[in-house]
Amino acid sequence: MESMGAGVILIALFVILPMFIIWTNFIRLLSAFKIIEHQVSKERSNLVDFISTVIIPFIFFTCIYGMRKYTEPIVLGSDLSGLHIPIAHAHYLTVMALLAFSIASLWILKGFSRSLSPILYVLFTSGLVIGIILNVIFFIQSAINLKDPVSICLVVLVFINLIVEFLIGLKTGLDEFIKREELEKKEYTNVLMAKIYSLLLKGKSLYPIVFMMVIPVFIVIQCILILFGQQPDAIIKAFVETSDWTFSKCQSPQPIHTDGHYLCTVSLRGHKKLVKPVRYGFRHDHIIMVNRQLLIANAFENVLEEYVPRVHKVIRAFYDKYGFPIAKCINSPWAADVTYIIMKPLEWIFILCLYIVDKNPENRIAVQYLPKKK
Repeated sequence: MESMGAGVILIALFVILPMFIIWTNFIRLLSAFKIIEHQVSKERSNLVDFISTVIIPFIFFTCIYGMRKYTEPIVLGSDLSGLHIPIAHAHYLTVMALLAFSIASLWILKGFSRSLSPILYVLFTSGLVIGIILNVIFFIQSAINLKDPVSICLVVLVFINLIVEFLIGLKTGLDEFIKREELEKKEYTNVLMAKIYSLLLKGKSLYPIVFMMVIPVFIVIQCILILFGQQPDAIIKAFVETSDWTFSKCQSPQPIHTDGHYLCTVSLRGHKKLVKPVRYGFRHDHIIMVNRQLLIANAFENVLEEYVPRVHKVIRAFYDKYGFPIAKCINSPWAADVTYIIMKPLEWIFILCLYIVDKNPENRIAVQYLPKKK
């Protein structure tokens, strides 16, 4: 019964709710552009707006921030998507600030459209245009990896849905502005102002003005972000300084494996300042990350295999039985750090034995996990 209840909840969250949001916004979009007469209730619209512009983007962009930078190798079996982050970490603030301004503009227009001055109306409407452009770029950036139904549904629910939200806000906002100004019937004694005002009331003249405002608004936001350490061309670099995506121009290192070896897991997942990874190595034809502790342990095993093979066989069987289950438990940096510290006394014993037995212990340590010559 519990599993059945969990299944119903999952279906509601990942099937029914997305379909409800997409269908509602589709009806609202057709209604905004006067294609159909059907109107969605205000309560339903506000609920969908909140989920589409606040909850879903927050969850999505928080999750993808944890993806690896293009400079870091993907860990096979650990990184579920097998992809690097689609937005460069260094320029994440610029992208999020522009998206936040667009979403804030939508809600300001929804709540205060009747009290905004014409200048503020055009300012926040240009924020919606920035949001549309930004999400079109998001969609193109992710399009290269739309290879399964789950990723397609996710992109539709996040980017396409936001584009629809901004389009609805843009169309209804401009329509409300024209209606409001026509009712107030302002009169200007200045001939030029009167002419401009009459052009604005025609509606079609508002769209070029809104699009013209996008550039100065974007420049102002970018200048503010420069004060927080962002670069002037951060919006371009945010999508270009990535790998695995449509606009990506960077090359990432080859994927690496933890390979079930718990010291390999430590050198890969532990905090770098503590475990001190030194280089990449090869294990069973897979690329792995190695640190000095791992190199010393493998060199010691190499000595055992060379001088006391029977003892080595017993130790190896014990390690295979208990080491691999331990590796599965090391699933966080802190767990890897603790394992590294626990292994430190054994590391000192291993290095002592190597210096006693071997004439050139550092040479033996250095050649561990290097590719074998064919």
